Amino acid sequence: MQSAVLEEFRRCADPYVEELSVAIAGQDRSGVRALAHKLKSSCRAIGASALGDQCEVLEQLAEDGSWDKLQALELRVQLLMAKVIEAIDAVVDA
Repeated sequence: MQSAVLEEFRRCADPYVEELSVAIAGQDRSGVRALAHKLKSSCRAIGASALGDQCEVLEQLAEDGSWDKLQALELRVQLLMAKVIEAIDAVVDA
């Protein structure tokens, strides 16, 4: 069961991060907020709390934060996501 949840997260993670990048590039605050919220919930559900916390900050900044801050945080989310996916790969593919 745990493996199936992790595999589903891994399958959905890249599209969400790509959509988030598009929303930030397009300065779509509601899109950024919605995607950050989805990612936050998914990350916390699998125990990726550091990534979930960054998504929460991103969700809050989407309200009225500067786009420079949002772009910087986007990079942080991408880096953390890569680490989470690497950890999932190690568990699922073991």
